[in-house]
Amino acid sequence: MRILIADDYEIIRAGVRALLRWRTDVDVIEASNGQEAIEQARKTNPDVIILDLAMPVMTGLEAARRLKEEMPQVPILILSMNDDVHTLARELAQIGVEGFVSKTDVAQKLPDAIDTVVAGGTFFGAATR
Repeated sequence: MRILIADDYEIIRAGVRALLRWRTDVDVIEASNGQEAIEQARKTNPDVIILDLAMPVMTGLEAARRLKEEMPQVPILILSMNDDVHTLARELAQIGVEGFVSKTDVAQKLPDAIDTVVAGGTFFGAATR
């Protein structure tokens, strides 16, 4: 499974890599902003894309909009320091984003979120189908 993680903080990308390293079936691809995420997605055809909400050059929401236009079949998870997904829910749904994980819950919830969206479900704090 190819997972593209886009976050402007190296520590977050390193944390996601470390969190997923036990899985032998995962290849992590990295980007530091939304524009790089689009470029990497075009090159690598990932199975899932994880985007930070607030990034320089292009935000995660703008990158998600563009990626959904080009690759609607690839599930997208949004990461944010904002714990209140309800404030973003309408916009995320309009874009077609499959999930949201608060950065405060990454260690506990990201692996399940990835598995859920790759299997065709949605994950907004908890798995839903």
